[in-house]
Amino acid sequence: MGNPSDSSSARPIDLLQVKDKLVAASSDLYYVSEGDEPLEFVFFENKELERLPESAELFADLTTNLDSSHAQEEIKTERVDKDQFFAPLTISDHDPYGQQEKYKKLEQTMEELFGSDNVQVYKVKGRLYSTTEIYIVGLIRGMGIAGIQTRSIET
Repeated sequence: MGNPSDSSSARPIDLLQVKDKLVAASSDLYYVSEGDEPLEFVFFENKELERLPESAELFADLTTNLDSSHAQEEIKTERVDKDQFFAPLTISDHDPYGQQEKYKKLEQTMEELFGSDNVQVYKVKGRLYSTTEIYIVGLIRGMGIAGIQTRSIET
């Protein structure tokens, strides 16, 4: 099976299939912080995008135009290494819900759908709030950015 985000792939990727697989892999998962937040599917249409943004600032520029929650405030952004993001979620025993195996499955699903080198983690935080939006995403060429979004609440 070819990389679904590769434009030379034998068959076009089906956005609904991507959504179904990501929703299934992330169902009943919570990102543990001061508020345990669910994971939700996100899609940002951008047919011209050839690769994921190199910086979190560029990612925020692409997504905050569509998301009015950060539109009027200054934001802080951060791009996080995928392996560094998933490591504490898949090996740590600090999770009161015991979600390590589910997070491993989510990471594996993301890599299967987008390719290991085509999954990025971006954090976008409004300076006025204690909530950081976390996006774990991949690129579907000719369609846009798809993935999972959650929130980290830190006061």
